[in-house]
Order: sequence, then structure tokens, then C-alpha cells
Amino acid sequence: MRRAELSYDEAILLLTQMGSPANERKRVEAGLKVQELELSIFEKSLQESARLLEDARILSPQSATLTFINNQIGSLVPQGTQIAIVSDLSCFKAEAEVTDGYANRIHIGAPATIEVASQRLPGTVTNVSPTTTNGVINFVVVPDATDHPELRSGLRLNVFVQYGIEP
Repeated sequence: MRRAELSYDEAILLLTQMGSPANERKRVEAGLKVQELELSIFEKSLQESARLLEDARILSPQSATLTFINNQIGSLVPQGTQIAIVSDLSCFKAEAEVTDGYANRIHIGAPATIEVASQRLPGTVTNVSPTTTNGVINFVVVPDATDHPELRSGLRLNVFVQYGIEP
């Protein structure tokens, strides 16, 4: 009799531990919802990582040649930091400077001549810096033939700006 009572109590205890089929179903459904939520969070994290990777891609705004790249592998690059320089080596411009005493003679659209390798290339002043630095004004002259074979990056040239001559 005692053995039967003990078996009965054991069976009751086992049944309460297992719970009813409805409770078991609710427990499984809750576990499934938790897993779905974890999957949703993982998918959103994956999408964010893909977006971040796409934003990290650097594309040149024009067809050009890569002339400089920051090669410090693994370093943090804050927003706005220069990491590369691309240059269009098929066309050139001349950056020139003159003392500020001649500031009233340099203006945008003024005809100019660039002297390179004993040749004179006609050009035009396209940009004049509005400020002076140490008594010097910077301006840019673009030659009419921007792809002249004698032009190269880093050349030191003579630039002559025409003033007071009517065309």
C-alpha cells in the first residue's frame, strides 16, 4: 500500500513538474517568440552593418588617378579626415602668386600666358584668392590646352597675366 501511495505521489509530482499540455504549449510558444525577437534583432544588426560598410566605401566623384592614400592600417579615421587624393592627370591648372601690390591688376577672366619648356600657352585667370598671406595673393590660371604634353604635376612655371591690353 505504501509503495502504491509513494508511486502515486511520485506520479503526481512528475505531472505537476511537466505541467499540463496547454502550459507546455505556452512555454514553447514563448520560447519561439523569444527566438523570433532575437532573429529580428540580429537581422537589424546585420542590415546596420551592411549600411555602415556601404557608407564606408569611397568613390571618386570623377574619373581620375589615385595619387595619395592614407596607409595607416587599423587607425581610426574621424569624419572629415583626408584619406586619399585623386587627380585628373589629363588636364592641368597653374597655381600662381603675386605680391599684393598687383592685386588690382589680377581679376577673373584676365588673359594669361603660361611658359613651359620654352613654349607659351595661352590661358585665363579662373580664380583669385580674396585674402593675402604674407603680402602675397594666390590665383589660378587654366591653360586653353589643359592636356598639353609638356604639362606635368609639380612643375614650376612662369605665369604672365596681361593687364591694360584691350583684345
